[in-house]
Amino acid sequence: MQRPAHERHAPTVDETKSLLQTIRNEGGYPTNLIARMLYGCGLRVTEPLNLRVKDIDLHRRTLCIRGAKGGSDRVVSLPVSLVPEIALQLQSARTVWQRDKQDGTPLMLPNRLAKKYPEYQFSWAWAWLFPAHQTCRNPYTAIRVNPSFGSVLFMCFRSSASQFGLRGGVDGAPAGCDLCFLL
Repeated sequence: MQRPAHERHAPTVDETKSLLQTIRNEGGYPTNLIARMLYGCGLRVTEPLNLRVKDIDLHRRTLCIRGAKGGSDRVVSLPVSLVPEIALQLQSARTVWQRDKQDGTPLMLPNRLAKKYPEYQFSWAWAWLFPAHQTCRNPYTAIRVNPSFGSVLFMCFRSSASQFGLRGGVDGAPAGCDLCFLL
C-alpha cells in the first residue's frame, strides 16, 4: 500500500505580490518591510527581529544573520528594492538609540559581552534594527531588552494568510507559520 503523494502548493509570483501587499504596518511597526525581508532574503521568522545595526551592510547589500539555525552565522543578500527602506529604518532606530543613550538605558548584549566591553552597551553598532517602542528592562540586570514585537508580526501574517485561505500549521502552529514557509 502506497501513501498518497503530498503535494505542496507553491504560490505564483502574482499571488506572492498580492499577499505581501495585504500585510500592513501595525502599531507603528514596519511589519510590511519585515515580511518583504523574509521573502526577499530568505529569512526565518525571528531573524529580522534579532538584527543589530552592525549586521547590516547597505553598500554590499548583505545582512549577517547571527546565531542562525544550528547556532552558526550566515550572510544573505539584501534585495536592491529594500535598501532605501532599510536606510529609513536605520534612521528610525538611531532616534530610539539616541533617546536610550541620553536616558542612560543600556542595550542587552549577548552572553558576557557586557562585562568584557561595558562601552558596547551604548554603542550604535549594537543597537537593534527594529527596536520596540517601549523600553523594557530586565528585572535582574536593569538592562534594556528589546521586547520583540513578534506577536504583532504573527498577527499580520495570520490575517493575511486567512485572506488567502491558508490554514493553521501542524500541531496548532499559527497560520503565520504556513505563510512564512510559502514566502
